[in-house]
Amino acid sequence: SGTLVDAPAPAPAPASTPAPLRPPGLYLDVGQCTGSQEETGVCSNCPQHGDCQWSAWSGWRYAGGCSGVCHRSRSVARESDLRGRPCAGTTTESKECLPSAEECPRQAGPSGRGTLSCLWSAWSDWSMCSRECGGGEQGRGRNIEVLPDREGQACAPVVKDELRACGVA
Repeated sequence: SGTLVDAPAPAPAPASTPAPLRPPGLYLDVGQCTGSQEETGVCSNCPQHGDCQWSAWSGWRYAGGCSGVCHRSRSVARESDLRGRPCAGTTTESKECLPSAEECPRQAGPSGRGTLSCLWSAWSDWSMCSRECGGGEQGRGRNIEVLPDREGQACAPVVKDELRACGVA
């Protein structure tokens, strides 16, 4: 903290002396300042990160029924700011899936034709926490991947979405 003082009027200069660089006005008299010029400490609130953040990966989805290929995806949940790192990686991934009765539910039914039974997807990964501090929540879900035909097994009533607490340290 300093004191604002009226700047003294510049003394008349001889003709060979250049004019003063500072115009008259108010200036901070640093000779009267006390204490440190800088102060540091721990912030009491959560820092805002400037890095890019991905959403959670979706659950693996079967491509083309019994194709043997699965895909999953994610999106950018938060773009990076000017100081942050950009998102690295891809928005989709694929892998080989070996069809099983669960993954490829077509079976021989009473009619001799194949039947299609209900198939729930795997759970998705947990989403990002809604708050970094002070308690938030995150969720995950699953969907019906294969609807049953008339001869197939119906979809069992199961929990489709889950929430849990997060961000509490």
